[in-house]
Amino acid sequence: MTEIDREDQRRRVFARGGYCCAICGKPLCHHDTQPQLAHRIANTKANRKRYGSDVIDDDRNLWPVCSLRCNDACNIGGRPVEAALLSAQIQGMIAQSAQSPSGAT
Repeated sequence: MTEIDREDQRRRVFARGGYCCAICGKPLCHHDTQPQLAHRIANTKANRKRYGSDVIDDDRNLWPVCSLRCNDACNIGGRPVEAALLSAQIQGMIAQSAQSPSGAT
């Protein structure tokens, strides 16, 4: 993923979240926030091997958050059933997108 792709992704995910933290709801433009994207399934070598880079890098695996505390709260790594369900949902959407003539969902 290029730097331009990452910036586009950041814009999409922040816009999808209404420029608010997905955990606490605080506006990301608030003076005491540290806007960031948090991986629901953490971006680790083990998770990339288990779920695949397509899942880890997908917009649906990212949530906009305002702080490291909220970042930690959105991680579902300790909930393997939830992580497997999210992975399956993302993989299904990727497969569906690949089958559509335009490549879009």
